[in-house]
Amino acid sequence: MKLYLILFLIQFTCTQTEASTATNLAGYFNHLKKSDPAYEQIQADRESITYIIDQGMPTPRTTLRIRNEKGINSETNQDTTVLTGSVNKEIVETGTALSATHTQTTRPDREEDVTQLRLEQSLYKNMFGRDVRLRKENLTLREQLRTFEVLENYESYLVQGLNRYLTLNKIYNDYKLAEKLYKEALNLHKNVQAKRRSNIASVTDVKRSELLLLLRQEEQALLKSQYETARQEIETVLKTKMHEFESNESQQLVELLEKQKMAVKESAVDSFRAYQIASLRKVMADQEVTLIKREFGPEVNLIAGYNKDDSTRFATSIKRTETVIGIQLEIPLGDDQAKAQTQLAKVDSLRAQIHERQTKLAFEQQLNALTLRIDQQKEQLKLDGRKVELMESIVDDDEKRFSIGRLELERLIELKNNYATYRKQYEQSKLSYLQSLIEWLALNDKLIEIIDVQGQA
Repeated sequence: MKLYLILFLIQFTCTQTEASTATNLAGYFNHLKKSDPAYEQIQADRESITYIIDQGMPTPRTTLRIRNEKGINSETNQDTTVLTGSVNKEIVETGTALSATHTQTTRPDREEDVTQLRLEQSLYKNMFGRDVRLRKENLTLREQLRTFEVLENYESYLVQGLNRYLTLNKIYNDYKLAEKLYKEALNLHKNVQAKRRSNIASVTDVKRSELLLLLRQEEQALLKSQYETARQEIETVLKTKMHEFESNESQQLVELLEKQKMAVKESAVDSFRAYQIASLRKVMADQEVTLIKREFGPEVNLIAGYNKDDSTRFATSIKRTETVIGIQLEIPLGDDQAKAQTQLAKVDSLRAQIHERQTKLAFEQQLNALTLRIDQQKEQLKLDGRKVELMESIVDDDEKRFSIGRLELERLIELKNNYATYRKQYEQSKLSYLQSLIEWLALNDKLIEIIDVQGQA
């Protein structure tokens, strides 16, 4: 499979050591693929695809049969023996059956030595291997279908894994922000206490700063608990410890996924995996109707053969050879089960046709809606980022004004609270935007390429 994101490898793996591979995205997926049972299940499903054709095709086997019977007469010593040997060969590619039978019989009144050769050629059911070829074509399509389905499951698995990773990254950023805000609140409280000792701040100001400190402490503890819980859940699956995230990793991911999205060329709906799955199911359903009709239909076989009889019956020697030609006809009558299975196959074929059209329509709608959502979220992320920048600058300026007594504490606390709110909104907007980019790449069958690059780390 083609690899597109060499830059992804450089930025996410070159700066990481082997001891911390579970923290960056490449290391996260490397550990996940080694220890997650869900990934092992996908691999097992992928391996089973190899056996679909062999399991579904009739076996072109040769059968050897030997039968020996001995009849014991309790009244006389005139026992009988019958020895029969036969070889049967099925040539499924041509719908031909070959057989050779030799029978030796010893009875009180006769000794028989009979040889029979037979060739049976189907003239309707599997005529010259027609049904077998159609069955193999159907199984080949099934193999392709299962490959696509496994890839779809794998891509869904990657989406879930990425979402867990990014959600943990977002909680980590929120926790680090809460930690920073707590330290700032602690410094502010100490500053207000100092102002109070100099009779510059009021008792109420001290209480306000203490209340802010308590709120920040409470928020820090809550987010720390959330982060530890989420991290431990992931570590349980990874079977390794995760270290701290890089501070700008989520922003790097935004830039890289945007580049990957821009590199995707517009393709026809028919080329996408989801539609191909629906299309394959329709073709297979049509073939199943044909196969079921033939399976329960009449059977007409051309028979050609050779008989050799070299026996002694009632003291008369018989030596005879003959060529045999004939027709075998079997017509099933009143088979309600066959009728029901045929009708159900037709219904399944109709459903597959409807599902194909529905899949195409749903895909186009989903892609259009997702593209619109990404554009909106990208614009919102820019707005939230700008609000954070402006608010950070305003807080810095007003902290200076507060230090020289030109701004009331209540107003400064309000500004700091607004800054915390904007930062949280920004992190949430970034997470939502990343998740939409991931969903878009998965919908366009490009996500596996990204993660396969990670797997090379």
